[in-house]
Amino acid sequence: MARINIPYGMPQVGGTMEIPEQIPGPPGFGVMPDPNVPEPEGIPHGKQNPQIRVTDGVLAPLGTEASTFGTVTEQQAEGLVMSCEKDLVGGILIDGNSRYRVANAKITLSGNCVNDFDGYGAAVQALGSAAVEIADSEIVVDGVLRSCLNANEYANLYVRGCKLVCKGGQVPEGWPGHALVGGPGMVSAPPSMGVSGHSRLSLTEGNAHSYFKDCQVISDGWAGLSTDGSWGDCYLQAEGCEIEVKNPGYATFSDEGCLVVLDDCRIKTASHTIMLDRKGRARMSRIQAESGQYFAYFFSVLGNTSQINELLVSGCDIHTKEEAFLVSGCNAYLDVRDSGIRSDKGIILASEASSDPMNTPVEKGETVYGIKAVFSDMDVNGDIIHKDPDRTMAVSLRHTRVKGGIQHACIQMDAASSWYAEKDSQVVIVGDFSVSQIDAPKGVTITADCELKAEDILLPSGGKLVIK
Repeated sequence: MARINIPYGMPQVGGTMEIPEQIPGPPGFGVMPDPNVPEPEGIPHGKQNPQIRVTDGVLAPLGTEASTFGTVTEQQAEGLVMSCEKDLVGGILIDGNSRYRVANAKITLSGNCVNDFDGYGAAVQALGSAAVEIADSEIVVDGVLRSCLNANEYANLYVRGCKLVCKGGQVPEGWPGHALVGGPGMVSAPPSMGVSGHSRLSLTEGNAHSYFKDCQVISDGWAGLSTDGSWGDCYLQAEGCEIEVKNPGYATFSDEGCLVVLDDCRIKTASHTIMLDRKGRARMSRIQAESGQYFAYFFSVLGNTSQINELLVSGCDIHTKEEAFLVSGCNAYLDVRDSGIRSDKGIILASEASSDPMNTPVEKGETVYGIKAVFSDMDVNGDIIHKDPDRTMAVSLRHTRVKGGIQHACIQMDAASSWYAEKDSQVVIVGDFSVSQIDAPKGVTITADCELKAEDILLPSGGKLVIK
């Protein structure tokens, strides 16, 4: 065994080995909110003001705030054309035990709203246990906290072959919620997230499930396809979609209790492809991603130190301007398989201590899960750098070749893996390995803590391996 404590062991392909018991977060995040607990003061709420409303299969009289044309029944809206330029006006609201279809629609809504968690300003909102299908339609929204889509409670939302555009809007002086920095009613995301804009194109909450297929998603807000406020069974899936986030923001998001699955999507963002917070969980397969900052950003706000963000990446083509994967002051499990990764900064995986005041600090002497990453069946060109003083980083290589420096991480290699260190490195090597699996150019020193007898070894390319 290496002479260091690695909490919960090394990572392995397909699983996280032993994971500590998960502790629920604050009410409304991972559990259904208690209606008897008052919400914090100062959170603004609008009123439901949809232009089309169906509750338990019953169509209410159409609203008068928007221009509405097309065939609207209790079961479907066909060829709908809707436009509105007023604040606090929603589009279509399907509630209760309803089944509804929107097809060949063109919906254009502008004007500001006050709470995207409420979702009342969405072009289409699904609540209760409703099932809503939107097909071959175009939705364009412009305004503060104005979303194309919102799914909440126990609803199912199916979106196929649609073009979705969110322009974000500008916050008027004194607009409700302008001073909030996190949670419901905020007109901007928390500053620590490093994003901008004033809306999320789509938001899935509660125990709702949303499915996107063959859609074009374009956002000027801080998010494309987002999740938030999970009750423990929140699910988002996108397949074959083109997603673009033009300003600093993320394509998708998973927080406590949310599962996000993206397959065969093409994604371009000014900042992040995905953000994971607290107990975020995501699987991303065959993604082509261009990220202005990170492919994945792991963090934790208002959580606790037992929570673990989990991400599986398979068959992806990833290009980032900065670190490909950045873990900021939290526990993380990362499983990357058969993927191409290019980082302009030359860093594949990095960790840091969080500077977010809402991050929960690790207490002195507390044992936490740490950061675990496994790379399988691929070439990794770039550095691995660990700088979180409160956690260990453990990296497993399976049929993988690494070319780059590794700083302050524990590594484990199977017989089919190798490491060429282009920079001075300090590592703990766990388990059996052969010195022939390691190389470095002249002038580079690898300092390793491992089971082998302490000695200095000259490597084939002229570098030096110093065994402590």
